[in-house]
Amino acid sequence: LASTIEKFQMPNFLVANIHDKSTWARQALSVFNTVVEPGFVGGLTLELIYHGQADLHIPAGSGIAQALFSELSDPAHYNGKYQNAGSHPQPAIFE
Repeated sequence: LASTIEKFQMPNFLVANIHDKSTWARQALSVFNTVVEPGFVGGLTLELIYHGQADLHIPAGSGIAQALFSELSDPAHYNGKYQNAGSHPQPAIFE
């Protein structure tokens, strides 16, 4: 698990999908895709999987994922268990 440096404060008319960056994907690093819901506030916890054999060094602050934003036709608002997530990876909450 890894945390984003960026903090998100999503307006209620945008949703974001998080995807791999091709440079890192070519080195066998996958970022499991996730959705940043409208109204979400906080940092993201990303699940990284390395499919390679050799050691992989990822320098601190490297851009390993990208957010693709889409505008919604109707506003929505996230009010879930990960709202205001901190700056460290957040464990799963089963409530």
